[in-house]
Amino acid sequence: MTDELVLSLQHVTAGYREGGVLGRKYFHEVLHDVSFDVHRGEILGLVGESGTGKSTLAKVLCGICPPDQGKILVDGQCLVSQNAPYDRKLGLSIQMVYQQPYATLDPHQKIGNGFKELIRYHGFAPKGNEQALMDDVLAKV
Repeated sequence: MTDELVLSLQHVTAGYREGGVLGRKYFHEVLHDVSFDVHRGEILGLVGESGTGKSTLAKVLCGICPPDQGKILVDGQCLVSQNAPYDRKLGLSIQMVYQQPYATLDPHQKIGNGFKELIRYHGFAPKGNEQALMDDVLAKV
């Protein structure tokens, strides 16, 4: 283990806006002032009861849910903050592993279509060349 910092959450607050009475939305805070550091070689496990924010934290790290306050650094670079949008290129080093993959993956979607969706989203190939890249990737497995 080294002192090299690979992940730093600094005062991260996040939650969801939900419908209320008469169409008014209210903010449901799930994460409140979360801060921690992970150094190279360390392993961090999150444990908690249902509804304590584990999945919300994963969604913030993966860019699915933006933080309402605070910032996240990866290798010293800003991944996301309340003032800076999610850095999709830097975020490629972070992946979410679902506890129940069969509940989250569409069994009717062909694997190639899933790859093409990722290729388009991340801009891995110029527009119109997604199929060629997907074919190349699938030929390697």
